[in-house]
Amino acid sequence: MAEITKDACGWHVRQEGLVRPIDRRTDQIRVIVDTLLALTILVGVTPIILLSLILVRITSRGPAIYAQKRLGRNGRCFMIYKIRTMYQNSEPNGPRWCVPGDRRVTPVGRLLRWTHLDELPQLFNVLQGDMSLIGPRPERPEIVAQLERALPDYQRRHVVRPGLTGLAVEKWGRRRIKGRRTNKGVK
Repeated sequence: MAEITKDACGWHVRQEGLVRPIDRRTDQIRVIVDTLLALTILVGVTPIILLSLILVRITSRGPAIYAQKRLGRNGRCFMIYKIRTMYQNSEPNGPRWCVPGDRRVTPVGRLLRWTHLDELPQLFNVLQGDMSLIGPRPERPEIVAQLERALPDYQRRHVVRPGLTGLAVEKWGRRRIKGRRTNKGVK
């Protein structure tokens, strides 16, 4: 039976045997389906991505695409691609989570984050095989170290390929999850 708990990082579903090894054939089928769906989606959203990139470039300095190290399947590092929503060099004191009303976020960035259009370049991560369409959201290595100290089972997320969207988002919705998310206990 699943147990739903609230801890320092939000709501979590715990269930014995929830994460099980994925057999090779299932993984291959999932990669093929993810690739075909990502290509199909990209065809439709390319104009939106291009418009977003242009808006970022004309409203703030710096590159429009942002690449950041994330931890993926089996703890392997990869570069995730996003449309930049923060001012350039916005983390001089090291990585930290964005909070509501964060001054590091540009005005265009607020719109891109609210609509999640900043996530669309991650479809290229799906095509590269670093991510899946559905799976646990990947996090930065520095933040993963903090989460592993606060959440003993956190490393189990790295058994599967990370995704553009995950179980919590699909079950409870992105805005409800963010509204409940607190970072108490994670320094």
